[in-house]
Amino acid sequence: MGRRLTLNEKLYSVASEFAPPFAIQFILKGKGKIDLEYLAARLDQYRIHRNTSDKEPSFPAFFLAYHERKGWSYDGGVPSIILHQGPLPSDWNHPFFREAIDLKKDSLIELHIFRDQSDTLVFKTPHTVMDAKGGLIMLQTLLELSWKESPSISASPYLADHQARKEAAQDSKKNREGYAFTWAGPNLDSADKHGFRWATLSFEGPSEGVLAQVAHWFAQKHQRDCRFLIPVDIRRHSPKLTNATSNLSLPIYLQVSPNEKAETIQAKLLKALQNKEELYAEPMEAFGRRAPNHLLRSIFSMGISKSAKDGLFPMSGILSDIGKVDLGNFTTSSFQAEAIIPLPVYVPLAPFCMNILRSAQTTHLGLSMPAKGFEENVQELKSFVKGLTATSISEIKQEEPVEVNYSLEEAEELRGIWSDILEISLEEVAIGSNFQELGGDSLSFLTMLNEVSTDMLGRTDTAFLNKAMDTAGKVSIPQLLDLVKEFSKRSIQ
Repeated sequence: MGRRLTLNEKLYSVASEFAPPFAIQFILKGKGKIDLEYLAARLDQYRIHRNTSDKEPSFPAFFLAYHERKGWSYDGGVPSIILHQGPLPSDWNHPFFREAIDLKKDSLIELHIFRDQSDTLVFKTPHTVMDAKGGLIMLQTLLELSWKESPSISASPYLADHQARKEAAQDSKKNREGYAFTWAGPNLDSADKHGFRWATLSFEGPSEGVLAQVAHWFAQKHQRDCRFLIPVDIRRHSPKLTNATSNLSLPIYLQVSPNEKAETIQAKLLKALQNKEELYAEPMEAFGRRAPNHLLRSIFSMGISKSAKDGLFPMSGILSDIGKVDLGNFTTSSFQAEAIIPLPVYVPLAPFCMNILRSAQTTHLGLSMPAKGFEENVQELKSFVKGLTATSISEIKQEEPVEVNYSLEEAEELRGIWSDILEISLEEVAIGSNFQELGGDSLSFLTMLNEVSTDMLGRTDTAFLNKAMDTAGKVSIPQLLDLVKEFSKRSIQ
């Protein structure tokens, strides 16, 4: 059993040749040590079962094998567990992080354990194999195998993104814009053999709104229109996709002007998510799935040369909000997870890349940028990030709430909806708190608005949803009830 490569997987394999390692990498820090012997023994059991049984492997994603022309098969080796005595390198640009995994290798998934007083884990796999969400699913699976008899999830590699569209029951549409080298980005230096640098930043507080804030900063810095590729996890559209480890992130394209406010950018992103724009088909998708890799390499190479020459790019950057992770899912009987830090890919055709990941109360940003001007750019971004506290993110200037007359029953109904969606107690939902302050992210905000529209208006009201999304998530219960009343009156009229 196997399947052909998708367009994204083909592009990622080509990108890995021009900008290695082009990998999904997570650094897991914590206290204690995982049971390596037990994990190795369990993986060996799966390997033996796969080799001696006619039945499908319990964890087929473990055995992925890459073939440039044929696509994926499931006759590779189990994930490699590699022990390093001593601490993790403190420099993110250490050669260890730049080591690419050859797609022709027997094992395409690596778990590195740096054993010091406590273990630090590094999960690494080529982006051709899976996306960031798939990487987290696989990392959780491996950790559960190190101490549990039966892991709670069973990672599946089968579904491709175009198949997932069908699972989500969405019609395929064309993106309004294709690729064009008209967007601002950091300066490249094609003569620099290292190409790019990594940095990580962190702050205490929620991650919601950070992506729009950084896009706003970037456009102002360059004083040009920018366009960002925003990967969106399409597992959100179907329960059948929940534990799939394939590349199931598809793009939304977010155009940003220097004079746009961060809250305006956030509202645009929310509306794109509400419209499910990530499910639209790429203009070159049908052609790209059939095009040979050597042709894609030529197109890629010409694009990089053009961008290095004129300083314009098909995309200004890739901004990925991976979301919030529960560290309890990465904790074992002998290891307490404390933080997960993402290292983003780098690709010269979209030369500013950022991953956002929240664990516990801390938001981690992983950054990759061209080596040329790297230190200056990082210092500017560090200064910017210092202002991204929970207060400064949630208190972007907004209109004063209009006085409304709402019943206690209406307020309690809305508090209950917020409590259920945010998975917090009813007591934590204060009337004056805004949704974002309580930990809401873009997807939970959209879920909440659609539920409010259905339950309190009795219909899916597009005009109500659009006006509510203009708040960019910074809306209180009285403000939302005011909107509900406004659109209730409209329906009566």
